[in-house]
Amino acid sequence: SPASSGARIRAVVASADRARRLRDAWIRAKTATPIVAIASAGGCLMARVAGASTAWVLVSLLAPVSVLIAVVALASRPRPVADRTAARADEDAHLGGELRSAYWFATRESVDDWTAWHMDRAATAADNVAWTAVYPRPRLRLSMAVSILVLAAAVAVPLRRSLLVPTLASPA
Repeated sequence: SPASSGARIRAVVASADRARRLRDAWIRAKTATPIVAIASAGGCLMARVAGASTAWVLVSLLAPVSVLIAVVALASRPRPVADRTAARADEDAHLGGELRSAYWFATRESVDDWTAWHMDRAATAADNVAWTAVYPRPRLRLSMAVSILVLAAAVAVPLRRSLLVPTLASPA
């Protein structure tokens, strides 16, 4: 039916948009993860040197990481889709304008037989697109490994604080 084809088209475009936004968020996360880890480790070490409580050390570790997780999570939430989003998905999936055209018709109220056929055909073609292949997530192995090592060092180094404090506290 025309209504179901229109709904399929709108759902496909929304799915493509979400896949693209997630890919873009993961690219930003890949770049930001080591920076966040260094900032978090620096905050942890400064909290330890300042003699802050364990709670402050945990906050300095978890706050930047939580912000990074929130950025990626926000990218996956549904949002309204515009015609330009359909055009971009159509172009990226090499659908030859069919998805964009069908999306335009799917957002209109009146649908004739040809429009219904066109939307159904475009929906079938778009259903066969693996949007995660069109918008693949980057590999995070190296940036995550570096980040984990930095965070582990930030946690481990303060354990030796008891050795540093007498040296810092002794008169010069």
